[in-house]
Amino acid sequence: MEETLWTVSEVAQKLRLEERAVRDRLKRHEIKGLKSGGKGKWLIPQSEVDRLLGRGETIKLAEG
Repeated sequence: MEETLWTVSEVAQKLRLEERAVRDRLKRHEIKGLKSGGKGKWLIPQSEVDRLLGRGETIKLAEG
């Protein structure tokens, strides 16, 4: 099963940070993430979001 990957914008909302702060932390390797194809957008795995939130459980986006 593949792990959910979140965008910088989604992670910023979850952590209540500005997108720029999330990108800066990615560049300083304080947040683990992957650079995706062509435009080099960052993707952050669910396990990293859980770590940053201090949780062992998976969080889910509200549907709607």
